[in-house]
Amino acid sequence: GGIHWGIDTSTSTLSITVNAEANEADRGVMNDYAGIEAPWNSAPGYSSVCNIVVEDGVKNIGGCAFNSSRESKKTFNNIVIKSDVAKIGKYAFANSIIKNLSIYGFRNTQSGLDATAFVSATEDGNNLIVNIEQVNCYSGLSEYFTLFKTTDIPASEEDTRNVQKNENIVINAYNVVISSTNLLGSNDKAYATY
Repeated sequence: GGIHWGIDTSTSTLSITVNAEANEADRGVMNDYAGIEAPWNSAPGYSSVCNIVVEDGVKNIGGCAFNSSRESKKTFNNIVIKSDVAKIGKYAFANSIIKNLSIYGFRNTQSGLDATAFVSATEDGNNLIVNIEQVNCYSGLSEYFTLFKTTDIPASEEDTRNVQKNENIVINAYNVVISSTNLLGSNDKAYATY
């Protein structure tokens, strides 16, 4: 495949990295999954994972990659999505409770981010909600997350349930000055715009 993954049990962290040996078309590409079939879900140590880092070189987060079942929502303390990710698929983090989400990609766009990527089913299953406490956007996504804070929106054409607003989301929007190498580096400065 186009990615490698590993679990560091000492830090309870799942890391997704690029498979540099994959052919060029597949390099950094994560598959879409169904249900909870992503390979790490059945790996020893995944039940204790509370942090995810998607490293540079990974181009997308596949559908249902980190989702949980409605009955047993998984809590993540920190999710870090680095700058090369340009697509997040359907229900990628569905039914997850996320305490801190940092996104560095999606510089000036929201395209490529599925409306259902971060939603969770409510207890009765009739509606959806985004269970995120804090979002740090080093990207063009602050408006996307603000939607979930301020208004009820339809999840997608396939999912007719509304996404309920969650006024408790804290959104830190940063305007990142890109260095000449176009990668986040030590020369970059983040200016708070909120």
